[in-house]
Amino acid sequence: MFLIGFYFFANIAYVGMANGGVTSSTLLLVVSIVVGIFGGLLFVCCSRLGVAVLGALALYSLGLWILGWKSGGVITSSTGRGILLGVLAIVGFIFGFIRKHETVMIGSALVGAYSFVAGVDFYVHTGFLQQTDSFINSKNGIDNRVGKLTGAQYALLASFIVLAILGMVVQFRWWGRRTFRPAPPAPAAENVVYTEKPSRFGGLFRRRH
Repeated sequence: MFLIGFYFFANIAYVGMANGGVTSSTLLLVVSIVVGIFGGLLFVCCSRLGVAVLGALALYSLGLWILGWKSGGVITSSTGRGILLGVLAIVGFIFGFIRKHETVMIGSALVGAYSFVAGVDFYVHTGFLQQTDSFINSKNGIDNRVGKLTGAQYALLASFIVLAILGMVVQFRWWGRRTFRPAPPAPAAENVVYTEKPSRFGGLFRRRH
């Protein structure tokens, strides 16, 4: 849950600052990390919300992958791209509330696969990350940043879907029949008498014995 919160809030901070005109790489990095840490701690306390956000991130990543199959984006309009990514994120969020168990497995596979190929591009510099950035940063012109797709970029796009499918297969194979619901509480013993003992902090924090 911490990683989901960190990933989500750090990306929100980056997208907001980048579209707001912040150009300092150091400022973008530091603020995104700080916001991400607070977001991670929030989701540790709110795991149900964290799973729903994982669903949103998963379909958001899938949307970026769909857009990436054409130079300049499969959808060239920035408004159209925003609508596509927004609708997918909302659908993933709702699905996360309805089907928590499946969302954890499918979502972690999709987000993990996309993060992996993005990490590879960070070192090999195929232009994959530049294209992704142009989809979410309105301050960057796509035509100026992204040229014709290369074989290496196509390889990363193909690797994403292969890794995502493998991740889903493995997780459904190992964890598909299990649930993430906590075990039901043990039945209370009969004939137990509870008494309230005042706390040192006053009557507001009475303890039951």
